[in-house]
Amino acid sequence: MASSTTTNGVKKTTHMLLIEMERGEPIEQLLRRLYIDEDKTVIEIGQELGIAFTTVARWLRQFGIPRRKLAWIRPAGSGDSDAITARR
Repeated sequence: MASSTTTNGVKKTTHMLLIEMERGEPIEQLLRRLYIDEDKTVIEIGQELGIAFTTVARWLRQFGIPRRKLAWIRPAGSGDSDAITARR
């Protein structure tokens, strides 16, 4: 089984180790890829990995992965210029 501690000193939980085994890549690398490279939200990542979005947010913080700022965007196809929604 993989090491239970990461290079930045985070002790991996059982959930982290199980996800690494299932996904075939280190949890920190997986989170960076999904959150930064694929631009997924913490909710989307949580759903994909089968964990709570609050857990995803905590893991991002533990691994030092910077969170995106709250951005306001108009819904796609919205004709209402006043319509906005929160993303991330």
